[in-house]
Amino acid sequence: MTLVEVLVAMVILLVGVWTVAAGFPSMMRSVTLEQQRTQGARMAEARVESLTRTADALPVAIRAPILPTTDPGDIWPDAVPEDPDNPASPLNAPNSRDDITKVVGERARVPAPPPGDRWAIAVLSQGMLQQDNAEVAVWETVPLEQMPFAPPGAAPQGCFYLEASGVLSLPTGYDGALVDYVWEDTAGLRHWVQGERIPASGSFVAGPGQLFVRPRATFNDDGSFPYAGTVPTTARVFGLRAFPVVDADGDHPWPGEVAIEPSFGVGLMFAAPDAGRNMLVDYRLKLVDAKRLLHLSEEQVVPDSACSPDPGDPAYCFATVQLGWSGLAPVFTDPTGTPVHVIGVDLESTGSVYYETAGITPVDAETARMSRIQLHLPVGSVGHQFRFYYGTADQAAVEVYKAPATYFDDLTASCYATPGEVQFRTYRVGEAVPGSPFSALSFSMSNLGAAVAVDYVWDDGGVARLMVGELHTLGLSPAGNAAVCSLNRPNLLEIRAVRGVSLKVRPWWRTPAGRLVHYDLDTILTPTGAL
Repeated sequence: MTLVEVLVAMVILLVGVWTVAAGFPSMMRSVTLEQQRTQGARMAEARVESLTRTADALPVAIRAPILPTTDPGDIWPDAVPEDPDNPASPLNAPNSRDDITKVVGERARVPAPPPGDRWAIAVLSQGMLQQDNAEVAVWETVPLEQMPFAPPGAAPQGCFYLEASGVLSLPTGYDGALVDYVWEDTAGLRHWVQGERIPASGSFVAGPGQLFVRPRATFNDDGSFPYAGTVPTTARVFGLRAFPVVDADGDHPWPGEVAIEPSFGVGLMFAAPDAGRNMLVDYRLKLVDAKRLLHLSEEQVVPDSACSPDPGDPAYCFATVQLGWSGLAPVFTDPTGTPVHVIGVDLESTGSVYYETAGITPVDAETARMSRIQLHLPVGSVGHQFRFYYGTADQAAVEVYKAPATYFDDLTASCYATPGEVQFRTYRVGEAVPGSPFSALSFSMSNLGAAVAVDYVWDDGGVARLMVGELHTLGLSPAGNAAVCSLNRPNLLEIRAVRGVSLKVRPWWRTPAGRLVHYDLDTILTPTGAL
């Protein structure tokens, strides 16, 4: 081989090596993106499986909060921030990643505390709470039995009575009621309302121990409101007892009070005598700079095989846990203000909380890269189900969107003093196409893409027929200002019920190129009613 041939071969080899090297960063970005996509899909599937196992405890809805400058109809799960790195930017319009933070009507049971403890923590399902007492409302729900006759005033304990006039008699000591009922208008059509909360205050009070159960106003100002009466035989009632939200200052909460877990907001603190009570909770997910705190949560059982004894204390052990997303980042702070990467909550020990300065080995660079943490646990916690909250370097977050469990018609909704209070769970009936015998239902834009199940009565050549559970996915209206569906049968006579039956889980993350992307997983929930 001549020198020229050697030089040519070396040039060819160098070009080949350079080509491979030049493509290596792009290949690594592709590998990282696929790893992120796989992690997101796996975590979404695990979240859906966990939530559907406990579907009866799911919130009534997960939606945008009602803000003075924000119409909740403008925020739906497909709205993506244009400038997520600058919360103050005008381009960062209300969007699903940052602003769907309001959890409405989550059901929870107060756990029993460990022997000798005064308090127990009920860990809520959708994430950490905003640690502001004004953002949390808690009621005990007590099922009541219907009486066959009207009491002279307040109903006996454990009972209720509903008159055709819409007056509900409750036992004394309740701060309101949660009611399913049917009301009839002057045209003879019946309207089904589920899960309506009626406070024992203001114009809702009909007398001692009595509330008005009917659309929020009996008549319009001119007396024309078409309310004819309530149908007593269809009612279901839960009494509501409000729990004052107090600061957890070392002596509180007392029985009948509740406090937000003070270190991180992972749940609600109750006094030991309240164990076993069924609660209804409204809360706001944790915010940072007026936007949702971005973090992941996942649940794992810590098995004995992952633990090794602590030589210095036989009552404790070291447990190694592999988290589901790689690349940890410190997004929390502990009570002393120290940055924290991971929070671990023992769900079977009344919410015992572990973090880097109290039970989790401090995260070093290798641990952050691999997301493999070590817990220092009491031996009695081995085998328990834990929930882990953690932040990631690529701002990964898994978020849940849930349509309202039930909707009611716009005629009922028009009677609410604050329209925004009910807009997200209201529907309107109209013609699918002008002159068509088919009917369309229109919903707030916040419901776009949600699935609903509709029960209705239609006229089949003079015979009234009932359709139960007709499924529809809400699409965009031709005008682009509502989420709509068209019923499958013509000549609508009556809507009996409209239920939200969809659940969407969406992981977000930032790619190696800096793009914000997401993956969606949708499922249908079996309708279980509003209560």
